[in-house]
Amino acid sequence: MSETDTQNTKLSDLEPVKLPSGVVYIIRPNAQPASGTAIGPTDVIHLMSNTMTYVATNTDDKIGFNSGSTFRNTIGGLGVPEVDPAYYYVKKSVLDKLNTTNNTTYTRNFYEIEGLQEALKNFQAFNMQDADNYNLQGVIIVPSRAAFARDPHFNYSGISLRNRSFVFNFQVYKSRARLSTEN
Repeated sequence: MSETDTQNTKLSDLEPVKLPSGVVYIIRPNAQPASGTAIGPTDVIHLMSNTMTYVATNTDDKIGFNSGSTFRNTIGGLGVPEVDPAYYYVKKSVLDKLNTTNNTTYTRNFYEIEGLQEALKNFQAFNMQDADNYNLQGVIIVPSRAAFARDPHFNYSGISLRNRSFVFNFQVYKSRARLSTEN
């Protein structure tokens, strides 16, 4: 057993919650805002995260994640939250422009990770400044079927996200209602 195994609590011991879609979320104890803001499905959010994608494999009846790839890492990058990411909520104007330019009929799920939306509503935003230090509040595991599955999707990372699961280790710095002029 490594030293970190004796010092850090396993995710399975933090009372993970599995949603009907297969999405799992884990709320880190003592890492939630005392009086936070609810996160709405169309809100503008400020999200600090280290997010990886994986291909789920079944070897000898054991499910594992392989072929890890970074989706977002605002912690190791600039150290500031991502503001209003389209993978949480895509603006109608962005979707309309894509469809008009390319003569397509894509819907919101071309951009959005539905499982992330489903799980984030179980957390609250902190309402803190983007320059403040982070204290990651939870983990969300989105299986591929609750992400992009086998559907076409926006190319966020230069690799295909088809059949890839997402693991978000995150903190929501802010959440506010979207203004009608921001759509």
